Amino acid sequence: MGKWIFAMTSIIIFKVGLSLDSAKSCRKRTSPLGGEELICSNASTSLLRNNDFILSKTHWFTCENCTLNTLDGTTFNFTKNSINYLYLISSQIVTIKGHAFVKMKFLKIVNLRNNSISDLDPESFTNLTRVTQVDLSHNSLRILTNNLFSELANLDLLNLNHNTVFYIQPDAFKGLSNLRHLYLSHNRLERLEGYVFKYLPNLLLLYLEHNRIISIDSFAFANLSNLNALYLNNNSINFLTQYNFKPLNSLVDLQLRRNNLVEVQTSAFNGLTNLKHLYLGNNRLRTVKRYGFVGLDNLQNLDLIGNDLKHFDLSHVESLRKLNMLWLEQNRLTNLSIDVKLEPLNSLYSLGINDNNLTVLNYKLLYNKMPNIRDIFIYNNSWNCELLISMQQFFQELNVSLCMSFDCNPEKNKHVLEASSCDVRLKEEESDEDFDADFVAEAGTCCRFSVILVLVNLQMLVFV
Repeated sequence: MGKWIFAMTSIIIFKVGLSLDSAKSCRKRTSPLGGEELICSNASTSLLRNNDFILSKTHWFTCENCTLNTLDGTTFNFTKNSINYLYLISSQIVTIKGHAFVKMKFLKIVNLRNNSISDLDPESFTNLTRVTQVDLSHNSLRILTNNLFSELANLDLLNLNHNTVFYIQPDAFKGLSNLRHLYLSHNRLERLEGYVFKYLPNLLLLYLEHNRIISIDSFAFANLSNLNALYLNNNSINFLTQYNFKPLNSLVDLQLRRNNLVEVQTSAFNGLTNLKHLYLGNNRLRTVKRYGFVGLDNLQNLDLIGNDLKHFDLSHVESLRKLNMLWLEQNRLTNLSIDVKLEPLNSLYSLGINDNNLTVLNYKLLYNKMPNIRDIFIYNNSWNCELLISMQQFFQELNVSLCMSFDCNPEKNKHVLEASSCDVRLKEEESDEDFDADFVAEAGTCCRFSVILVLVNLQMLVFV
């Protein structure tokens, strides 16, 4: 009898202790969405496992700076809950086992950011058919295994940024037919394999920035016919195969800045009939092959900033009938070729050729081929004064901004001319014109005076 009383007393004391710990670690408040939120700070797995929380009215659970380590089917003792939002940020999670969230069948958003997750069971998200967003960013995932997210049938957004992913197995994204936003930036991918995104027919945005991607398989983007934006900035891509992006017929925005591309291959972008923005800045481009931009029927902005181009022929963009802006600044251009037979680029209104090595420019032919141009950025080149003055006068009469500074300020343009001593020549020309005019006027006066003297002398002779 005494042993039984002792055991019961121990259990009661243990539960009271847990309740006290729970009261200290967890609190409820009104969530940002207006409902009830349970917040636990510095809690451990045992605290969550051994407390029967009543969460029938709670739709948001947050664990701040907790020590959870491993999540499994017994971690959350939430027998009755209506939790929609689960935030387990910075909670030292390393492993998530199968059925870890099985007791939270109403979940919509799962945020597991900033942990150390390296082991993710394929059944971790079992029965989470209502979940639309999963954030696994800032973790330690290395391989995305087959069927890893297959239970998340209604997932709209998957954030895998800032992991160490170097390999994606062929069926890693199986079951994610409704996914629209995929973030895979700041990982260690070196190659995009063929058909790697084949299970994502409704994907709209794909972020692959800051990886180590060197090559892209010809069929890497197969079945992504609805993709609108593809971001591949800050990788090591050195070559694009012909028709690399052909399946992406809905793509609007393609960014390939800061890679190692050395040339634009023939038909490299063919098939991107709806593309409006192409960013190729800060590569090592030296050559644009003939028909390099063919097929870009709706392109509006072309960024070629910060490459190694020494020569650029405007015939490269002749087929881009809707091109609005062409950025060629910060290259090594010494020649901008304009063929007299070139079809006018009637949609082009902004041209950037600043920060190059240009000394000559057929600006009248340029205007002839760009009749609707509004801004031409020419600063930081090697123009001589005569050409600079002629261009300024020519475009000023046409109400076209010839920008000699970054912000295209007219006052700064004046200062540029002054700093380059072009204003001295302007003043000398004006002075010469004034001198000539004064000389003509004085000569005219002398002539008139001489005529008068002759007439007076004639009259005197008559009277004599």
